[in-house]
Amino acid sequence: MSFPIQSTDDIIAVLRQRPEWKEEVRRELLTEELLDLPAVIRSLAAAQARTEEQVTELASSVNGLVARMDQLVAAQKDTEEKLACLIEEVNKLAVAQERTERKLEELAAAQERTERRLEELATAQQETEQELAAFSNSMKEKLNHIEIVLRRHEGWIIEDRAVAKVHNYLRRWLKSISVLSNREKNSMIDGAMEENAITEEESFEVGEADALAVGIDNRTGQLTCVAVEVSATVDEGDLERADKRSKIFLKVARAAMARDPERWCRVLPSEPLKAFGLVIGREIADNIKEKAENRGIMFNAFRNG
Repeated sequence: MSFPIQSTDDIIAVLRQRPEWKEEVRRELLTEELLDLPAVIRSLAAAQARTEEQVTELASSVNGLVARMDQLVAAQKDTEEKLACLIEEVNKLAVAQERTERKLEELAAAQERTERRLEELATAQQETEQELAAFSNSMKEKLNHIEIVLRRHEGWIIEDRAVAKVHNYLRRWLKSISVLSNREKNSMIDGAMEENAITEEESFEVGEADALAVGIDNRTGQLTCVAVEVSATVDEGDLERADKRSKIFLKVARAAMARDPERWCRVLPSEPLKAFGLVIGREIADNIKEKAENRGIMFNAFRNG
């Protein structure tokens, strides 16, 4: 069957009757690109849909990012505020630190002054201690000297009082006691020197006796010579002197008796046969007293009254 085609209307009418020809007509009339255009458009539409979806997602992300940025801005603002507070605190600390450093410098200066003062005080203390030590030594020397002088004066006082009462101290051992005066003592010693009965040194020794006395021994009846030593505190030296001087005095008395018996008859009614030393003191140690007894040296305690 054929269709007469005289106009476009005829063509359209035929295509309406034979719709399966439309595809072939289109292929004849349209290019490959136009034929593919619907597919492209569908693809573009799908791409557009995906783009819109991505844009939506991107918008959501942007909104989230904006919210995050708002949070960051708020956090930044809070951080800046905190930083401002921190800076203010740091500034305060810096001011406090500066004050502290000034205070430390003042303390260091004060410490240095204190150390200098302590050094000065230490030096002054040392000088004071040296002066005190010198003063103490000086006072000790003066006190020692005073003590020596007092002891010496005490010795002189005891000696004067003991010699004045030497008769009473000797009565325990002797009777008919004669105590030589200084004139008699010196005359008797000079005579013994002239007779060469004693040496010059012995004359000095016996002349230093505190007292020389002669008396009759209460036990034996023999004429006895006594050299007396007086000391506040009797020591071994007093024993030695009393013993030595008594023996020298015995030689002096015998020489005087032999030289001029008539002159010395009052003091020496007969030839003296023995001698002993007598020590008189306020104190005597037990061992010194024992030594005196062993050597035949007599001791009598000083009595002030």
